[in-house]
Amino acid sequence: MHVGRLRHGELLALGGLVALAASLFLDWFSRSGGGRWGFSALGRPWEDLVVLFGLGVLVALVLAQRAGLGRPTYGAVVSLILAGTLGAITLLGTLVRTLLATPGDGLDPAIGTWVGLAGILVALVGLWVAMADERRGAPESRFDPPPPRPVPAPRPDPPAEG
Repeated sequence: MHVGRLRHGELLALGGLVALAASLFLDWFSRSGGGRWGFSALGRPWEDLVVLFGLGVLVALVLAQRAGLGRPTYGAVVSLILAGTLGAITLLGTLVRTLLATPGDGLDPAIGTWVGLAGILVALVGLWVAMADERRGAPESRFDPPPPRPVPAPRPDPPAEG
């Protein structure tokens, strides 16, 4: 993957993915007896969702690199839409798991929680921005309307009925 070809939305998605991966090595919850970090804090179904979201973003970035002039773009667009949908589910699920389900356990969100949630949100915004149609300024996307057709000659009056 050539990073120089990435557009703004794809760079945002990649940055969010890096922040999410880095957050897994930080404490997500703090407790007087010590914190829990990354995967051990999220639990089994949620860690699978985060990994699946990360893979979805990587697939979208790779397919966006392969799309270009004269190449089909449907794979890149479909992967962006699927990764965006999965990102929304991941953000909602992680938000519920970290902020709503754990305060009763005596755990408080730590810095890893905020970095992880911000990483998911930035990646989700990057996927949304990457879906924008940027081809409008390209010469091959210019539309010249056809010349107007001439007005047809008037029809002769029908014969009078007698």
